[in-house]
Amino acid sequence: MTTIYFADLDILLKLAACDLLSELCDHWQIPPNQCFVSATFQYTLRGKAVRRNYSVEAIERTAHFLKTVAQEVQFTDQSEALALEKANIDAGEKTLIIATKEPAEQAQPFFLATGDKRAINALTLLPSTDAVCKSISDRLQGRIICLESMMLTFIDILGFEVVKTKVLASRHNDRVVADKAITAVFGSREKAEEHNVRSALRGYVAELPASFLIPSSL
Repeated sequence: MTTIYFADLDILLKLAACDLLSELCDHWQIPPNQCFVSATFQYTLRGKAVRRNYSVEAIERTAHFLKTVAQEVQFTDQSEALALEKANIDAGEKTLIIATKEPAEQAQPFFLATGDKRAINALTLLPSTDAVCKSISDRLQGRIICLESMMLTFIDILGFEVVKTKVLASRHNDRVVADKAITAVFGSREKAEEHNVRSALRGYVAELPASFLIPSSL
């Protein structure tokens, strides 16, 4: 049993757009009571920007996930909040990073899913000489997963053609609903080839600090 913390709504919406939310829970064996999100997600989901950028189907899938699978995060720790604030980590990521303290103390498997690469890189700036910062850094080693790494895992478990079909079907307003990396990776659309897509996804993952990332095969 694994606990997952979604640090931003976008990564959920992008997975929903590609109809990959059920595969996410199945592969990582995440039960409904072990998926945590920010309390702001429900409100953000109703915003104009979300409706403009995502299809009705993607929004409905995400809303269903938030209602039936996820729980809102209630954890807080002022010392950790201050340390993360000094590292210029946004409120969403900050709240979820703090929330990972509990499963880490209980030696429970968990990972933090985020599309915010700036926040992941900011973790490398936490001073190891500070006990609070070191505690945060230590428990997140090998515990963070980004969208590109997730896509590599889905290709492994579902097959390239299945994932490509799902990504291309996510098109809304004549573009692929994913971040710029996924849009670029599948830019050739039906002509996209597996070795090129894998190579491009690995390239984006390689730009992030490897010590914090979960290997894509997990």
